[in-house]
Amino acid sequence: MGIFNGIIGKSKENYGETMLDECLDAGKIMLESNQRSKGAIFEVLIFCSHHILKRYHDKRPNFYNDFQEEYFEALYKFAIEKGIHKQIQCELPKFIDSRFHLNQEQINSLYLSPKKLYPTKIVYNFYEKPLSIDSGNSVDISAIMRFILKLKYLYEDLERRVEDIIKKIDWDKIPKNYIKDFRFHYNQGVTKFNLKDFQGAIFDFSKSIELVTHIADLYYLRGSARIQIKEYKEAINDFTITIDINPNNAKAYYARYTAKIMNNEYNASSDYKMAIELDPSLET
Repeated sequence: MGIFNGIIGKSKENYGETMLDECLDAGKIMLESNQRSKGAIFEVLIFCSHHILKRYHDKRPNFYNDFQEEYFEALYKFAIEKGIHKQIQCELPKFIDSRFHLNQEQINSLYLSPKKLYPTKIVYNFYEKPLSIDSGNSVDISAIMRFILKLKYLYEDLERRVEDIIKKIDWDKIPKNYIKDFRFHYNQGVTKFNLKDFQGAIFDFSKSIELVTHIADLYYLRGSARIQIKEYKEAINDFTITIDINPNNAKAYYARYTAKIMNNEYNASSDYKMAIELDPSLET
């Protein structure tokens, strides 16, 4: 069944709650086991929330408002169920909004300011006094350094999780009356590809794409079939569309690199570098 496995016939998830759970899991990296108070966990959760909402907006702006509303409902529900709102000395929405602005300001100062200012207030909120209205300035240099080192891994993990959620949402946007025909042509395409009937596979993947235009893997599969019959320019175009839909698809960069080499193009090195950066296991 490939990419279709487990999708058709599945009831729609609450993606706000799913993404919240993903943020909670990813955020564990920022806290040692003895630091995971409810307040510290909520501070990390708000910090993760800002990043994933921004990434979702960048990738799916047309659906952002619905996702944002669903996500914040899940965030408020979490705070109330855990009793966190009782520990905050102001209204919950006001607290979250102020933290969003503070976190953005601190991260911009770290990465965008010429002076590379340390995120001392975030570190204070994480490790010294979570849920404090007035964020202090941490003077624990070792804690600041650990925070900065962990941040890269947190962002990489959140990026992967956002991509996974987007894929699930994309599947759920398939109109119900298209599902039967889409499933037929997708399965036919996979079967024909495995039987080395690449022209037939291209036909069926194209039919699938006519029904559903936003699934990156469909273009990748059609491009892979096109390479087999030496339609390199068409394959390059399919891999480019794959990357446009999912910019972090390492296998699509590598496939486009391969197609360019076979087409005697000499601008392929950047695709190879990007593929290896995203997935070092692809390095030959």
